[in-house]
Amino acid sequence: MWTALASLLLVVGSLWFYSAPLESQANPLVTPLHVVAPWYLAWSQGWLKLADKVFIAFIFIPALAVAFFVMPYIEVGKSRRYADRRVGLSVAMLFIAFMLISNWMGSPEYRVESSPDQEVFQELLPQEGHSVILSVPYEDLEIGTFEPGQEVAGNPALTDALREFEAAMNRHSCNLESDQWRDDCKPITGNDGTVTQYANNFTKDAMPDAEAVLIVEPEQHDMKRITLQIQSESPEGPVSTNTLAFRHLDAGYEED
Repeated sequence: MWTALASLLLVVGSLWFYSAPLESQANPLVTPLHVVAPWYLAWSQGWLKLADKVFIAFIFIPALAVAFFVMPYIEVGKSRRYADRRVGLSVAMLFIAFMLISNWMGSPEYRVESSPDQEVFQELLPQEGHSVILSVPYEDLEIGTFEPGQEVAGNPALTDALREFEAAMNRHSCNLESDQWRDDCKPITGNDGTVTQYANNFTKDAMPDAEAVLIVEPEQHDMKRITLQIQSESPEGPVSTNTLAFRHLDAGYEED
């Protein structure tokens, strides 16, 4: 009875209190920066990051799949009373914990990171999925050049997007010589003692003294060009990168 009641509560909770909307339509011609396996294969993708791909794909993963199907039929207890099934239940709980950790390992948050400028671009103007910048209504995308965190009078939608821009820059940049409000740069040196990159409190690869702008320009009738531009220092010298996107009046990004 308790199992049925718990199942009912989980189903009702999933229907009424958990929102899982469909994402935007996938583009078969574009490979996103962070490729994520379907939820039912996320655990296997996590282990592919750790060891030899042949061993994981052809030995480890099939063995786990077999264990997943066989384990319910292996009973070491004297009866089906909970008190007599401590070993089996303990193994089952460990297996569930193992699968939960494996699923987390399959997410982009685990051992997947691109260059810091590309991470900022991915957060604000991703190749697929919801975009903080593109979701600003067309009429609120004012023509001009804007800095992260800038407050645009009478334009809360664009102001909120610029705050997200500032938050992304703070996560992926640090202060080397500038006096902006960011974490101080922590040098990371190689075996020869030279600085190879900088870290902050969020990431081990941060852009030192980064400056960024959002540029909105008219492209053609009912279309605007959006440019994210980042300039930063590096151990090799100044670096400048940018990414482009286009916003059409009838695109409907604000509905995503």
